[in-house]
Amino acid sequence: MTRDEWLVLAIAAADEDGISPIQLQQSVFLFSLKREKDLGPDFYDFEPHNYGSAAKEAEGPFSQTLYADLDALVADGLVSKSWQPGEPWSVFRPTERANDWIKDLRREAQKDALSYLEEAVAWVRQLSVYESVHKTASIRVIG
Repeated sequence: MTRDEWLVLAIAAADEDGISPIQLQQSVFLFSLKREKDLGPDFYDFEPHNYGSAAKEAEGPFSQTLYADLDALVADGLVSKSWQPGEPWSVFRPTERANDWIKDLRREAQKDALSYLEEAVAWVRQLSVYESVHKTASIRVIG
């Protein structure tokens, strides 16, 4: 599977609530640590990044390529981006147009890898942005 396919599966794992950019970065980072053997050499590279005021100036993993792929998914109409009232970030959700593709991807994905990705998304989403950046930066592998 390609990195953008894993990315859309991570977004879909957040259900209708959507996922913020920081949560998405953290989830995919954790997934890449644990499931490296399931990913191609073209998967995301992460580097330390200061998330600014959204995470009380905390540093956490960041991939510029992930954002480029996310922008492409939005431009292709497969992912929607909507701003959250009162928050300094947007939320991403799969569009109706992506539903059949996501179903196919879930069937094609290695089940252990998909399960771990969904667990990583659920874990990151239960934390505040500040907590997720601090905990993700200090964790090597969960689960």
